[in-house]
Amino acid sequence: MSGILEIKRKGAEHPPAQRDISAIYKAVQAYHIRHDPPQDTPGYWEWAIPDIQAVSNQYNNSPLIKDLLAAALSDLEREYKRLLAEQGGT
Repeated sequence: MSGILEIKRKGAEHPPAQRDISAIYKAVQAYHIRHDPPQDTPGYWEWAIPDIQAVSNQYNNSPLIKDLLAAALSDLEREYKRLLAEQGGT
């Protein structure tokens, strides 16, 4: 029984950090808006990839931010492929 009390005391001393889900969604939305529509230029992905890493790092690479950014990146890649197809590229 003392083990459970010890766990409860430690938990009270160090409560888990609260994550600001609203801020995470806003950060991902801002990233998505900054990079949409994708551009067919050499510097586009050189800009988009370090930016996605910076946004993720701001939220300690939490699983939620990583999953949401992956979805945004997937959408940008899909739009990029559509853009290339419209231009007759591959």
